[in-house]
Parts: sequence; structure tokens; C-alpha cells
Amino acid sequence: LDVPARQGATTFVKVTAPRDTPPGEHRLTVRVGDETTEVPVTVTETCTEPKVYATSFHAGFDPERAVDGDIATYWHSEYAPPTPLPQSLTLNLGEVKQVGKVEYQPRFDGNLNGTILDYKVYVSADGQTFTEVAAGSWAGDARLKTATFTTVDARYVRLEGSRALGGSYLSAAEVTAS
Repeated sequence: LDVPARQGATTFVKVTAPRDTPPGEHRLTVRVGDETTEVPVTVTETCTEPKVYATSFHAGFDPERAVDGDIATYWHSEYAPPTPLPQSLTLNLGEVKQVGKVEYQPRFDGNLNGTILDYKVYVSADGQTFTEVAAGSWAGDARLKTATFTTVDARYVRLEGSRALGGSYLSAAEVTAS
């Protein structure tokens, strides 16, 4: 944001509080040029680790849309400019659970761009070391896709797409692991 000297401007920024920040009033230090000020910030609930991560996303199509329970919304990896495949979504289950299946719902809006054709599924207990548990190919349609594998203990489940309809990007209306 460029603002001429001695003129003001208003901008909005998304602030993510550190993990385990308790609810309540907090102070945020803001620096613009050589000037620093503190502004009040209200945290309404304890901050936790995100439910989902993505290797990339296009503005307005963030990864949370793939885990919101609404097939009318969707995640889309960055496409302007395109980000090369593979791309992935990593689900955080919140705790180690037994997992033996990933379900993937492609976009349900009549546009199949980004529908995953070739996939791999990885799991991890710590979010650092991932092990491949499934790989395969899906049809290029809007039907629900399922990848099954031998049940494992995992907190993190990653769905990676290496080939998709429409180009070098992925999309997902919903992704679940159980």
C-alpha cells in the first residue's frame, strides 16, 4: 500500500494470533515506516492449529473451504499464475486417530477444473514425517471419490494430486479422513 506523505489511508489486515493465545483483550504492535503504535485486539476463542493446510490457494478459495461441510464452497490451488503440480491439502485431525479412508468431493458447481485424477495419500503422527499409504487414479467427474488403505494411527492426512482436469491446479469441495 503506497500512501503519499502526510496523507492517511485505511487498510485491513488479517492477524493470526499465536497458538494457544487465550481469549481476551490483547495489544498488537503495528509499525508503519519509522512509526510504531499499539492497537487493541480482542481474541474471542482460544487459538488452535488450523484444521487444514494447502501448498497454495487462490484468493477467496482458501483451504478451509474444503473442510467446511458445504459442497457449494471449494478450495482451489493458485492458478494465476499457475503453481505446478503436485499440490496438496493436509488435514489436521486434532489428535492421533485411526484412519483408513480419505473421501474427496470434486467441485459441485458444474465446472470440473482442478478435479484430481492421479493422487497419493500420506499420513503422519507429528506433521513432519509423512508416509505414503495409498495411490491411484480417479475418474474425471463430480462423483465422490474414495481412497482406502490399511488402518493407521495418524493426526495429519495429506491428499496430493499430481494430475488434474483443466491444467496445473487442483480444487476440492470437501475432503475428509476417517
